[in-house]
Amino acid sequence: MILVACSSAPTVAGKYNIEQENNAFGEGAEKAVLDLRTDKTYDLTMGQLTLFEGNWSESAGVVSLTNGGGNMALTYKVDGNKLIPQKDGKDITFWRFAKK
Repeated sequence: MILVACSSAPTVAGKYNIEQENNAFGEGAEKAVLDLRTDKTYDLTMGQLTLFEGNWSESAGVVSLTNGGGNMALTYKVDGNKLIPQKDGKDITFWRFAKK
């Protein structure tokens, strides 16, 4: 008897919290939740408040969001269970999203 196991690639879909250096976004920012859903929609919430929502995609280890603003990046490099924000192709190092 031969058993064949199929494994799917890890998905970036899931819920993430902000990790920040030196309170870059202010105290309590860690309570914000980025929810990348399997249907390729997302929202960023803080409690009952929706800060951003839209669609997301992933290609070649980079997650792209359709909406954002201010310090909210639109592209993120996948680094294990973390999403590292990028601007002009360079990593932003003072904050990141970490999968719950």
